[in-house]
Amino acid sequence: MNRKINDLEYNCLRAEILKRIELRQNLMSISLTIAGVTMGFGMTNAQIAFVFPPIALFLAILWSQNDIRSGEIDDYLQQFEGVDTGYGWVSHYKNKKSKATNWMGLSFSVLGPGGTFFMTELMTIGIALVKFTSNRLNWGLLITDMVALLLTISLITLTQLTRRRRYLNQFASHS
Repeated sequence: MNRKINDLEYNCLRAEILKRIELRQNLMSISLTIAGVTMGFGMTNAQIAFVFPPIALFLAILWSQNDIRSGEIDDYLQQFEGVDTGYGWVSHYKNKKSKATNWMGLSFSVLGPGGTFFMTELMTIGIALVKFTSNRLNWGLLITDMVALLLTISLITLTQLTRRRRYLNQFASHS
């Protein structure tokens, strides 16, 4: 690669990664807050509980997009790391990753948030089903929630596969 990265670009991109990490954490807090409110009110009205899963799906999409974009920036920055630039954090971090940060092949940093989105969606659906009355609106909401739950599972899987692909590409490029 002919291009060199300058300090300003490197520092700005590292700052963007940190901002995206902060945003991902905020999305989790927002999601848990909304989940708590909808579960609480959902104890008396199933339709309120049914509202959460589609909202959680879109929050999970935002979370995933930030996770994937941060990884892309990491990959870009790693290209410029080495003795001549003095930069090395991304390479150091990627080399320190161990099996201790994974469970059953899933990265903790995907499993934790992904599991939170999935479980809160599942719990609000369960709460709604306790108060479920058979009418068109509730059946429509239940179907919407089940689709949102399946899409959330797909999104978590896609995010994990994207991370794994990046990880494997990292080792292929060093061979």
